[in-house]
Amino acid sequence: MLEVCGPNKAALGGFTEIRRVIMAVKSLLVPLVAALGLLVVSCSHKVPGDAANAVTATSTTNGGGSGVDRVDPCSLLKSEDVSKLRLTSPEALDSNSCQWRTADRTLIRLNTYQDKSLAELVPGPNSKISDVRIADRAAKVMKPAVSSTSCAYSVEVSEKSRVDVFASGATLDGACAAAKSVTDAVEPNLP
Repeated sequence: MLEVCGPNKAALGGFTEIRRVIMAVKSLLVPLVAALGLLVVSCSHKVPGDAANAVTATSTTNGGGSGVDRVDPCSLLKSEDVSKLRLTSPEALDSNSCQWRTADRTLIRLNTYQDKSLAELVPGPNSKISDVRIADRAAKVMKPAVSSTSCAYSVEVSEKSRVDVFASGATLDGACAAAKSVTDAVEPNLP
């Protein structure tokens, strides 16, 4: 066995510490980048006829009659569900968004859209969208959503509104399982 000693041993210890710091930073940046990507995808719409402008940012207006505009997104996941799913306390990001983390640090984000229908869901560049049902509601699952380890469920609230549940974690399967669990828990509380 090769033994490292003297100044080389100290240098090796420094490299180990640097590697540990890099891995810690990487573990925090991956979910953050994925969440920012979802924000861009979720707050976008298609502009017909212009591939260069295929995704354009828009704002959400609070009007209409689905009731999504009158709901605190953090309240859509009840405290007993937060406990059962072993999530952190909710963090309100704005009037339409809330997020949690799982025990394994998977990021879960819920967005409400008063003026965006299920048909207006814009996929990420490598996303595959499938039609699904969540209870008796039309829904879509997008996987991967933004990054290779992110997944999103979009649930129809009305013809013109929806709720998106996005998850980003260590694996695609883990992110999809987390997003599905939260979506199932949120659905009964939708207007």
